[in-house]
Amino acid sequence: MISLGSTWRSLAASAEALVAEALARGDDAGAAEIAAEARAEAAAQQLRRRGAALRLTAAIACAHPEDARALMSAALEDLGAGLPGGQHPLTRLREDAAFWADIASEAELGEFAAAALRRLDRAPLGLPLRKRLLAALFSSLPDKDRRAFLARVDPRGIFQGRG
Repeated sequence: MISLGSTWRSLAASAEALVAEALARGDDAGAAEIAAEARAEAAAQQLRRRGAALRLTAAIACAHPEDARALMSAALEDLGAGLPGGQHPLTRLREDAAFWADIASEAELGEFAAAALRRLDRAPLGLPLRKRLLAALFSSLPDKDRRAFLARVDPRGIFQGRG
């Protein structure tokens, strides 16, 4: 009996190993049965996957655009975590942004960054992204400037002064 894996690759790898074991024992009929079982499970997984994709598509189409964007952004963030760079859903977006940032003037960088931060303030999932951007911006400062900045924040978290 094939041990069902959570992905097509794991199912295929399990079936391949079991078929190889059966063939090594000279059990051609058993190998054929395992292969047929694996094909049937792969077809069932494909149907489940297609059904889930159709339900997801319908849910996105029925949702308010702001809600759909928020949910899809969260899903991309969650699904993208830990994947190899070439398979990450946002890889191309990040590469394009990095390319543009490399050729943009300082004035363009400042204006687009400020506009993006203002837009993120109204986005449902904007707070975690703004925190990540703030941490990146803070990390980009020289140590002396980081210490000076922190010295201006009192224990209650209130920033003292401007500049």
